[in-house]
Amino acid sequence: RRIRLTKRNMLGRIKARKIGLRRRKICSRQSTINMLNRFYAVKPFHLTDIGEGTAEVELVELLVKKGDKVNFLEDICRVTSDKATVEISSPYQGVIDKLYYKEGDIIKTGAVIVDIDVDDDFAEEKKDDAVETLESVVNMEQISESSHPENTISTSRGKTKVLAAPAVRSVAMKNRIDLSEVNGTGKHGRVTKGDLINFMKHKEEPVSQRVQTESISEKVVATGEDRVVPIQGYNRIMAKSISQSLNIPHFGYNDEIVMNKLIELRKSLKPTFEAQNVKLSFMPFFIKAASLSLTKYPVLNATINKDCTEMTYLASHNICVAVATPTGLVVPNIKDVQAKSILEIAKDLEQLTSQARENKLPIESLQGGTFTLSNIGAIGGTYASPVIVTPQVCIGALGKTQKLPRYNENDEVVPQHLMKISWSGDHRAIDGATMANFSNNWKQYLENPTSMIVDMR
Repeated sequence: RRIRLTKRNMLGRIKARKIGLRRRKICSRQSTINMLNRFYAVKPFHLTDIGEGTAEVELVELLVKKGDKVNFLEDICRVTSDKATVEISSPYQGVIDKLYYKEGDIIKTGAVIVDIDVDDDFAEEKKDDAVETLESVVNMEQISESSHPENTISTSRGKTKVLAAPAVRSVAMKNRIDLSEVNGTGKHGRVTKGDLINFMKHKEEPVSQRVQTESISEKVVATGEDRVVPIQGYNRIMAKSISQSLNIPHFGYNDEIVMNKLIELRKSLKPTFEAQNVKLSFMPFFIKAASLSLTKYPVLNATINKDCTEMTYLASHNICVAVATPTGLVVPNIKDVQAKSILEIAKDLEQLTSQARENKLPIESLQGGTFTLSNIGAIGGTYASPVIVTPQVCIGALGKTQKLPRYNENDEVVPQHLMKISWSGDHRAIDGATMANFSNNWKQYLENPTSMIVDMR
């Protein structure tokens, strides 16, 4: 009997031990599920590099608020650098959990902009079946509507969510305007500054004068007759970028180009380009001639490391073109010019110019530039002292074309169409003779444009 009792006790202990192990296993599995839920529920979104050499940007406009529901690749904010204004898209689908910056703040590249509470369905796709099922989260759309009633405006038809920037809302509130009555032309029906101004112009009350004097995008602090204006947007970022560029030892080189033959060639080719709905300017010729000259003098298409111990000769000719926009100067680049025809360059240039003026430049067009041309002549300038865009080593400024008297080979005064060119080079990489030889080669292509055919590939 004693043996039977001992055996029974031992079996009981073994059974209890198995139950304990099973419970610990279940608790361990549940802990793993909870950990994965916490890991995938809230994700930080870091600011990525939006352009070549961009270390920081200014937050121009927040398109979301805490508690708002965002979809995958939906725009959450708009930032600006010295090169472009870019809309930043969400890499997740879920609800905005936390905002780290407000409009006007400076954000370093790599910093966390927002935390996003990721939807279960979206998170499941990223887990690679780590667990079979996870606990569902609350309905994101209900959170967005209930936690931010200020985003909805009551109307006779119910509640309608009106999308608008805080600055636009502020002006609408001061002028007692219901934003639900304004027809939004922005993305997803967003009410923009232009929409609000157009709406106010059509009202009987002459409030448009107040809108003109009250800037939505900048705050002015008046002190008597003087006024203090904060440096914002492109100007703020460009000020820092130019300061970095001035650490480069610049040297200049100027010359003039006889444009007579190029003018005639462009005139003869315009109908061919117009038949393909492409506008032909002189710029595609300037860009292609620069690429052909860079092939012969590759040091102008190079970069230098910070310690000035290595130089990288770049195979691709990604030529940047400065474009003036209402919000500042933008410098996109045309990729692989060395492999493109003048027609292809003209198409790319027309597309980039249009995107720049609409603030819709893709990030890729702002990255990887190797050489820059700035057409100040389009505005009316003749000479310039252009500043090199880091990490490049050369930049050229094109002046306006003028009809001026010059002597020909028979000592006769004849009219000539002349364009001034102003080069700036990094003296750590380029010497004066190399710059002069490059410029002369580029000049020869433009003064005898048919010679470019010989070297084209």
